[in-house]
Amino acid sequence: MIVGEPLPLDIYDEEQVLLLAHGNVVESARQLQRLVERGGLVLLREITDPYQMVLHAPRSQLPEVWSATRQRVTEVLASAAEPQLEDRMQAALPLVQNLVERDPDLAIFQVIRQGAAEGGGYGARQAMQTSALAMMLANRLGWMGGMIDLAAKCALTMNLSILESMSPLFVQSDQKNHPELSRDILQNAGINDPDWLEAVEQHHERPDGSGYPRGVTEVTETSQLVQCVEFFVEGLGRAAGHSAVTATGLLRQMYLEAPKSIFVAALIKELGVYPPGSVVRLSSGEFGVVIQRGATTTAPLVAVLDEDWGIPREPEIRDTSSASYAVIGVLPPRDGRQGASAAEVWDRAIAVMPKAVGAADQG
Repeated sequence: MIVGEPLPLDIYDEEQVLLLAHGNVVESARQLQRLVERGGLVLLREITDPYQMVLHAPRSQLPEVWSATRQRVTEVLASAAEPQLEDRMQAALPLVQNLVERDPDLAIFQVIRQGAAEGGGYGARQAMQTSALAMMLANRLGWMGGMIDLAAKCALTMNLSILESMSPLFVQSDQKNHPELSRDILQNAGINDPDWLEAVEQHHERPDGSGYPRGVTEVTETSQLVQCVEFFVEGLGRAAGHSAVTATGLLRQMYLEAPKSIFVAALIKELGVYPPGSVVRLSSGEFGVVIQRGATTTAPLVAVLDEDWGIPREPEIRDTSSASYAVIGVLPPRDGRQGASAAEVWDRAIAVMPKAVGAADQG
């Protein structure tokens, strides 16, 4: 909704009562604020254009848009051997880019809370998550638009040759020729961008020569960035649902293994020490799920869970920059308890977030 411009869609309140029909003009910032306070929702079923869906869906409904976009990306990857792959890629990537720009905290939340509950298509899901984080990391490093797009395309297509066989337990080192095979698939589909092809072929190479498939030492920056992000996403995938590994612990491990890596340092700054989706213990004795990054890497906003790790209908939101609610520990998403689903946590926390953030600002 933009003040002074006709509405492209009908606006409803939370009870799906029409507030303002499409074509009407929001005359002032005050009118816009009133619409937001009353709900100001767009019904996803009324949006058929995927770009409009990304732009206009309420924040609480963005996970549904992520699912729809993931399905679109899956279809593109499944047709990688067919002609016009680059055209289909250029149509899908802006959707991911716009989703990341609209709500980067949700992008991170989606990665951290990944799990088997989403069903099949692990390879395609991992590709989209890696591509989204690659965009964020490239932007954090100050890369220009063309370089950001290159990182996103490399992340999305680097595992084309093994996409269908990938799983959380899959070990890519068992197929050390897969970077070359993925490059070949791209070439056969008509991709002739040398930077794209080289980035895919080198995404497991390392500057010290210990990588594969060729053991080269001159590795492109794009390949190094994507390798950093892929290591993080894969590590979380292996940990989902059964391991004591946490995002915070994985980031710490990456830093200890490569303390001078500009990519690891930038990833920690971008995600925060406690990324959205992490389960944390507060100095108040409460447990909660990180919903939004804060002003510093160690002080996120947290939605409080109940003693069974369920999410109350209107959860309390804690600003952990306050010593009373500082983060003092991090736990794996399961820890032996069923707890709330990622969707439940997000829906209920986001519903009260504007009110909670406003109260914190006033305090």
